[in-house]
Amino acid sequence: MRGIRLRSIICAAFLLCATCLARADFQQVYWPAKTQIEQPYAADLKNGQVLEKLTAALNRFLKVDDRIEITAKSCGTPNAFYDSRFKSITLCYELLAFNDAKLKRFFKNKLPSQQLYDIYNAELIFVVLHEVGHGMIDIYKLPVLGREEDAADKFAAFMLLNYGGEKVLKRATLFFQDTAIAKFDKFVDQKWAQINGASSVYGDEHSLDQQRLANLVCWGYGKNQTEFFQLVEQIKLPPRRASMCSEETEKMNRDIKALFGERLNVNASPTSTANATPQPTIPTVNKDAALAVAQKYACTVCHKMDERLIGPSMKELSAKFRGTSIDTLASKVRRGSSGQWGAIPMPPQQVISDDELRTVLTWLTAN
Repeated sequence: MRGIRLRSIICAAFLLCATCLARADFQQVYWPAKTQIEQPYAADLKNGQVLEKLTAALNRFLKVDDRIEITAKSCGTPNAFYDSRFKSITLCYELLAFNDAKLKRFFKNKLPSQQLYDIYNAELIFVVLHEVGHGMIDIYKLPVLGREEDAADKFAAFMLLNYGGEKVLKRATLFFQDTAIAKFDKFVDQKWAQINGASSVYGDEHSLDQQRLANLVCWGYGKNQTEFFQLVEQIKLPPRRASMCSEETEKMNRDIKALFGERLNVNASPTSTANATPQPTIPTVNKDAALAVAQKYACTVCHKMDERLIGPSMKELSAKFRGTSIDTLASKVRRGSSGQWGAIPMPPQQVISDDELRTVLTWLTAN
């Protein structure tokens, strides 16, 4: 009896120590692939230390109270999911093979192999971050109004846009363009629903791919108009929606920071763990140079320096937009606006070059 009791005490002490030593962070786990088709994708994932890099980044940017595993393994179906029972995220090798085949089938010879590989990796990163979003919502009981899938998309976009992943998000949207453009898939889904009585694509927990694509492009455009301007044009994002993207992105940043609080390391650098974030340099522009551009493109026909004409004065504009993002204002000028200064709308300004537009806006927002 003593021996049994002693062993029980030792086992209990061991388990207690193991619990104390358990790391509260994101950790990666690789399982061997079960089929020959999946093996190269599993090897590429492990040899490239993709999950190691992802977990290292997550541990730098997020503070969690438990060990959260991101596991790569064979699942029997192309999928990625968060499991609330084990607080774990699973990335299925079948999904990697499926995504690779889908991209190659859609783009065929339109893009070089390296670019396709970059899109494939970007989608992989976005998927994992999306599932991390589900995990954070579940573990910390974060409130969600609307679809949780949309909230998870927003979390993934936030992480990429705020921690150096703008180009990753931009590449990931190409995967959504693939599915959005494939209208035949949608047609087949609807026919299947009619024949079998199953819910159609409209009843899925996810928003339609076209909607998810528009959201991601809008949030990216709201953060970096220059980087995402071409995508806005390419997917034909409505001008009214595009004009609101900066506000959408600012609200997304505000809400996520408020929900996560101290769990979110807002000062973490994308490339280092330096204590201080780099201080931005404030550009200066000569007033005469800015006014010369304004006169060249007839801006002064509507906007006088100190008093209203057709539109608000330069002085009013400067007071309202002092310190505002240049990219945000450039978007408004490019697309035009209405209702902000009265009944007369400002028409879209497409002729002025990017450099000249920045010259005027930099001076305007700095004075």
